[in-house]
Amino acid sequence: MWNVNSLPSIRKVEESFIDKNIFVLNVKKWKLISCVDSNSRFLSSGHGHGDFGSPVIYFDGLEIISDIGRYSYNNISKENQSNKIISGDEESAHSRYIFLKEEIKNKNKFSYLIRDLSLRKKVKVKEGQISWIENGNSHKWKRQINIKDKEILIEDDINAKFSKGFLFFSPRINLEKKSSNNIILNYDEKSIGEVICQSNLELHIEDSVYFLEFLKMTKTKKISWEPSQVDKVEIKISIY
Repeated sequence: MWNVNSLPSIRKVEESFIDKNIFVLNVKKWKLISCVDSNSRFLSSGHGHGDFGSPVIYFDGLEIISDIGRYSYNNISKENQSNKIISGDEESAHSRYIFLKEEIKNKNKFSYLIRDLSLRKKVKVKEGQISWIENGNSHKWKRQINIKDKEILIEDDINAKFSKGFLFFSPRINLEKKSSNNIILNYDEKSIGEVICQSNLELHIEDSVYFLEFLKMTKTKKISWEPSQVDKVEIKISIY
């Protein structure tokens, strides 16, 4: 699980830094953590999860966007495979996109394997901004995150026949749908911010599991969206 509890050395670090495994961006009151491993086949020692392009985000010490834990990944993957709705892969348990429906993957497993081995990934980091590029046989995806004083802008460029995006929230954050493209963030019975996207995209609130550690499961929420004919997605997370 990527968070300041599992990585206590970064909790009080005020400067941004990057190494071969992770990066941390500290901008004003924001802290963003993510994996920088761009190798599609041989992931970092001790961290072999499909979380490329998936950030963990804090504001003023409060966790907003979460890594829900590796036991959650397994749980969600089993649910996906059972329902035959979306890819059972681990990507669907992170704040990123999936690009294949389960039934498509099952029809041609050899083709799916070739897709996985063909993935090419890049990461670029500079002060206040991070970008990921993922290219495969069936999709191209570029994500850029810009951090400002009280907002984070997530911009996705997508070229794929199918895609579904997710944002997983901390169990401490309660989600309230205000409109089809606007969701309010509540904490401690107060509205503290919102998530908003363009008007031609609809955001959905879904249940999710959250395993802080083995056998310690709780419930949390995630936001999902399906771009369909939209090839550009802009999602803004604002704090009041």
